[in-house]
Amino acid sequence: MVNTNNVCMFEGRVAKDPQFSQINGQNGPIEKVTFDLAVDRGMSSNQRQNAQANQQPTADFIHCSMIGNQVNAFKQYCPKGKSIKVLCHYTQYSYTDKQTGQTQYGHQFDVDNFGFTVSDAKSLNNSGNNNNYTPNNNTSNNNNNTQPASNFDLFSNNPAAPF
Repeated sequence: MVNTNNVCMFEGRVAKDPQFSQINGQNGPIEKVTFDLAVDRGMSSNQRQNAQANQQPTADFIHCSMIGNQVNAFKQYCPKGKSIKVLCHYTQYSYTDKQTGQTQYGHQFDVDNFGFTVSDAKSLNNSGNNNNYTPNNNTSNNNNNTQPASNFDLFSNNPAAPF
């Protein structure tokens, strides 16, 4: 269940090769992936050009972590550069640096669910990797014109999603 007091949603591209590992769970090893998501800042084209000219960032890099059953799907379909959406929650952590003995603090976003963006939904179908993925082909019938649904909602199968 999603904590609606701590929910974040980002859309961006996987910024570098995801790091896969296993952690020890109560019932054995659990798959884990960490990755950075490059999220474009909301800028007009003039603001973006000015930022690039002044060597200022035009994207933020969000550090994400995911454990559990979805990691295998992420491993198969989300290489570096893939455009995705994530539903996640913010967490802070601390650890003691073994060399200095000082407490270090950090933060990350723990991914609860992920999906593909509209721009990449078609590329999955034509990628040649025989993954048999087909985008949502729901149709709407307005004035007897049958058209594919224009909204690809990656969280439509998640009853806990707050939207």
